[in-house]
This record gives sequence, structure tokens and C-alpha cells, in this order.
Amino acid sequence: MTWPQMLSHLQEIDLELERIAARQKEITIEIQDNTELENTRKILKQRQEEATQARQAQETLEFENERTGSKLKQADTKLYSGQVHNAREVADLHAKVNSLKHRREQLEEQLLDAMIEREAVDEQVQEAQQQFTTAEEAWQERQTTLQEEQEQLKTRSRTLTEERTALTPQLPPHITNSYEYLRKRMEGGIVVAHLKNQVCSVCGLETRLAIQQKVRNQEETYCDGCGCLLIK
Repeated sequence: MTWPQMLSHLQEIDLELERIAARQKEITIEIQDNTELENTRKILKQRQEEATQARQAQETLEFENERTGSKLKQADTKLYSGQVHNAREVADLHAKVNSLKHRREQLEEQLLDAMIEREAVDEQVQEAQQQFTTAEEAWQERQTTLQEEQEQLKTRSRTLTEERTALTPQLPPHITNSYEYLRKRMEGGIVVAHLKNQVCSVCGLETRLAIQQKVRNQEETYCDGCGCLLIK
């Protein structure tokens, strides 16, 4: 294998290593991103709090209704027990009984509304719980997929790194130095271009005859347009 062929392969290795590194960064970000899961968790918590409030409201009304019913029973029993003879006291008891009956009717209506509200909120809790469960399962499944991909990328990266380590010493030192310099200056990417039909494969510039001759002779030479190291 000639040094231009080895250099071309070296660049292929480095470009793939760059793609792997970029993908690994994306995976790291995605693994840490649990926004959708947290949103469904917040909604579930909110619905649960609403359900707690609805239950407490219903229990308060039930307690008040029971207490009012107890007072009504006591007043009613006293009214018709025959023990009260004073007309004013009888009138007061009648008024109290009527007031308690009216209050109890109000409470029963409010209690019915509270029961309907609680039932609706409980359904919302179940729906939010299902959405959270679905989101959690999807998140866990995605985590597993990403972690598996991450391991595959690590394995591939190690293989490529070992291949690069074995390949680099086979290149002429001055070619290796030039290649590494260009990669640092251009911050990676393509630094080696092929000369095809006298044209640079990177920038599309038609090269001079002197450069074409150097490429044919496997001499170190560069494109006048983009500065890439040219090989045939």
C-alpha cells in the first residue's frame, strides 16, 4: 500500500472517529434529557394534589352534613317529645328545625357536586398515571437503546484507534507531521483531497500542471484553492 493510500485510509479513520465522538456527545445529552418524563410526572403530581383537595372537600361536607343531621334529629325529637310547652320555645324549635333542614338540603347538594368533582378528578389521576407510566416505559426503553449504542460506539472507537496506531508509523514522518498540522489548523474534517481529472475533490479547483506532476510522483503537495494535501 502506497503512502497516499495509507494517508487516505488514515483520514477515513479520523473522520469516522469524529463522527463517533459527535454521536457520543449527542447520546450523553439525550440520556440526561428526561424533560418529557418530568413533565408527565409534574402533571401526575398536580392531579394527585387536586384529588387530595377534592377528597378533603368531600369529607368536610360529609362531616358537616352528618353533624347537621344529628342536630336536626335532636331538635326534632325535642320538638315532638311533648316536654316543651312554652309557645315561644316551641316556635324557636320549629324555626331551628326548618333552618337545619334547609342547611342539610344545601349540604346534600354541595356534597353531590363534591362527589361528582372527586370522581372527575380521580379519572384525571388515572389518566395522568397512565401517561406517566407510558412515558416512563418509553424513557427506560430509550435509555437501554442509547446505552447499547454507546457501548457499540466505544467498541468501534477502540478498534479504529488501534488501527490508527498501527497505521501511522507506516507513513513517512514528514507526511504524518503535515497531516496532523493540517487537522489542527482546520480543526479536523477533510484535509486530504484526491486529484480527479486535474481537479481537487474538495474545492473543485483545477490544479496547475506542476502540482499535477507532483501528485503523480507521490510528492507532498497542496491545493492552491483549499490548502488540502493532494493525493491521486
